[in-house]
Amino acid sequence: MKLLAYAAVGFSMIAGAAQSAIITADLTPIVNTAQTYSQTITLPTNVTFADVTLGLMLKGDYDLSSEYFNFYTDGTQLLSWNASSPGIFSTTIYPHYDYLLMGSLSISDVQWTSFASDQTLNLSWSNGPNVNAYAKGGLDFVSYTLTGTPSVLAPNTATQQEVPEPLSLALLGLGLAAIGYSRRKKANA
Repeated sequence: MKLLAYAAVGFSMIAGAAQSAIITADLTPIVNTAQTYSQTITLPTNVTFADVTLGLMLKGDYDLSSEYFNFYTDGTQLLSWNASSPGIFSTTIYPHYDYLLMGSLSISDVQWTSFASDQTLNLSWSNGPNVNAYAKGGLDFVSYTLTGTPSVLAPNTATQQEVPEPLSLALLGLGLAAIGYSRRKKANA
């Protein structure tokens, strides 16, 4: 139940902008020491995003400088956090073993355009070598949400096959003639 409460608080912080849409989101339990994770997503071809924000909520063993969390996009390290990192919300759940960290990072439009240029994102995170999964304080997890303001692009008309107008009219005329012929045949029968 605590996990749901933490998730509600975290996602309400992340969902600040009403115009934003979720690009991708994930919640992964921490079950191993020094756990890592990666995910590749394909971006839609007819939508671009601006004002992209990475929202994070971590619960686990992030007390010491050797107990940290790193997040990467396409191999670029975007952040490194522990319980004493500035600019994030950090609360102690169980001293020296369990912390809740929440915060967000704005990705510049230039950097996002670079990440999204091939229509795929390789997202990954890693815990430091001393981050352990402890049962004290409840389930440890990493949750991230990538949001942005979407813009729908016009469809690429070069790939659409257009039916020439005379052919359309000919097909319509042929259809009407067939209906007329069918009715005339029924009337004569």
